[in-house]
Amino acid sequence: LVGDQPASAAKAYVLSELARSRMLADEFDAQLTQEALELAEQLGLDEVRAHVLITAGMGREQTGDPQGKADLEQGLEIARAGNYLSAAVRGYANLSTVLRVDGDLPGALRLALEADQVARRLGTRATLRWTRGGLIGLWFELGNWDKCGPAADEFLAESVTLGPHYQDTWIRVCRSWIRLARGDTQGALQDQRESLISARQAKDPQVLCAALAGSAYVLAMTGRTDEARPVLSELFRTIVIEGGTLDESSV
Repeated sequence: LVGDQPASAAKAYVLSELARSRMLADEFDAQLTQEALELAEQLGLDEVRAHVLITAGMGREQTGDPQGKADLEQGLEIARAGNYLSAAVRGYANLSTVLRVDGDLPGALRLALEADQVARRLGTRATLRWTRGGLIGLWFELGNWDKCGPAADEFLAESVTLGPHYQDTWIRVCRSWIRLARGDTQGALQDQRESLISARQAKDPQVLCAALAGSAYVLAMTGRTDEARPVLSELFRTIVIEGGTLDESSV
């Protein structure tokens, strides 16, 4: 829609958002992202430039390009220097994800806390919910269940009031495992069932895989192996269809 339009701030913004949308859909378009970056640089739009670099960084991470992390760090540096809070939240949160996938959970937590702090300055409920969801997952993985449990309760209670959230599934998986480990079998099974419901509503294979893996574990550990088998079979079918593998959040 804007390909033939002359250079303008509006065009740079549209290209930036389109590049971001494609990256989030796991369809990273390096050419489009580069076009958005060059236009932002040409017009001196540092905030757009920060966002595009963050998009480029995550897109390259998706494709295994080692340049991805450097792009993320540059985007975050520009965001911090210009006090562009939305871009800074994205920078911290996405770098946190990269460190988490690399196995550096303490480093990932440090950056997630920075993202949450900036989100509080930004003050939008949606951004705060997103950063809080990231923290809950990291507290779970690091074994800080005394923080994870109450925060998960609060997050899921807000979802009842405000409406479903993308991160509900993973947070229910976390709480399900905590409840199971603490002897609350019925609570664990309730979260297991609800995680599958929210995952199917999200219609995202990554979310569905996390719910299926978590559900299979809870069902097996509570002696419901006949129920666990079809769930595990669906998990493997989903992985094959998507042509991917399980990441750390799904095992």
